[in-house]
Amino acid sequence: MNPQEPPKNRQTVKIKLPPKPSAPRHQQALARAVPMPNVVEQGQKKHGLFLFPMAQVTLASILAMMVLDMGECSHIVAFAALAYVGGLLLMIPRRDALTPVDEFLIRWGFVMLCVISLFLSPLIWLLRGC
Repeated sequence: MNPQEPPKNRQTVKIKLPPKPSAPRHQQALARAVPMPNVVEQGQKKHGLFLFPMAQVTLASILAMMVLDMGECSHIVAFAALAYVGGLLLMIPRRDALTPVDEFLIRWGFVMLCVISLFLSPLIWLLRGC
């Protein structure tokens, strides 16, 4: 047959297929919308999380250096600052998934370490023999 000639003996066969069955649904299942997290808001929150503790460490260090007690207050703040930085370094591997306890320790951990260091610093100096 020549493709340019109209078909004479051809007939179009229409095949009717049944529609695809939909997935069975549970009668009590409800559709719910899941809100997308706001990435910009989380970035600002984490940035603001470290601003307050940095100000605490800076202010406490400056004030401790101004006290005339032969460096005892400076040692207390230095021990607390080193312990605080050590704690922050331990949180680095999971910095994208901080818990509320982690955020509390980031914000107020330096103050707690200063109080603990207030009692441990004389003990450390006593053990050193100074």
